[in-house]
Amino acid sequence: MSDKKISGLSAKTTLVLADLLAIVDTEAEPQETKKATLSNLKNAISPSVDFIIVNDLQNRGGLTSQGFTNNTTAMFGAFRLPFKITVNKITIRCESVSTPSTLDIAVYSQDGQTKLFEVTTASIASASTFYTTIVDSVLLLPGIYYLVVVANVEGANLALRTYLGDSSLPTGVPAGEPVLGGTKTVEAGTLPNTFDPSSITSAESKLLVARLDN
Repeated sequence: MSDKKISGLSAKTTLVLADLLAIVDTEAEPQETKKATLSNLKNAISPSVDFIIVNDLQNRGGLTSQGFTNNTTAMFGAFRLPFKITVNKITIRCESVSTPSTLDIAVYSQDGQTKLFEVTTASIASASTFYTTIVDSVLLLPGIYYLVVVANVEGANLALRTYLGDSSLPTGVPAGEPVLGGTKTVEAGTLPNTFDPSSITSAESKLLVARLDN
C-alpha cells in the first residue's frame, strides 16, 4: 500500500473491536508510532471500579428470595455493568437452607455465546449468610451480561437473595428476542458453554443479587 495521509484514507463508519488505530506511544523513548485495536482503546478509556453490585435490567420492586430445589433448573438473569471491573471475587447471600448444596455460578456475554467465567461455591449450608468465591481474575467491560446459577446437589433445598421483578414491567418479550430473566433446564449440575437468550423461560425474580470485587 502506498503512503497516504490519514485524511486521504477511505472512511469506515461501522467499526468492530478488532479494527486498528494509529497511535503515538508517548511512553517510549523516543516516541514511536504504533497500532492499537478499538478494543484496546475502549478498555483504556472505560472508567473502572473496584467493586459493584450486579444491577438488574428490570424495574425491580425490591428484594426477595428464589428457591433451588433440584440440580437441573438453572436461573438466568441479565444485568447491566456500567463500569469496567477486573473480577477476582463474587459474593452471594443465602436466605434459607434445609438441604445444602454447592452452586455453579457463571457470567456470560450478552448473546450467551461466551462464558466469561464460572466458579463453584463452597457448600451453601447456613441461612442469612454471605458466601464469597474466588474468581480467576477476569476483566469485564461495560455492557450487558447474564448471571447464571445452578445447584449441584439433586434434592437441594435452599433460597438465595434475588431482585423482585415489578409486575407492571413483565419480563416476557416478543418471540425470538432475548429474555431478561427466567429459567432453563440444564444437564444435572452443569452450566452450558453457550445458550440462546431467547430460549430462556421468562419469569420474574430471576436475577441473583451478587457483588463483584476486584
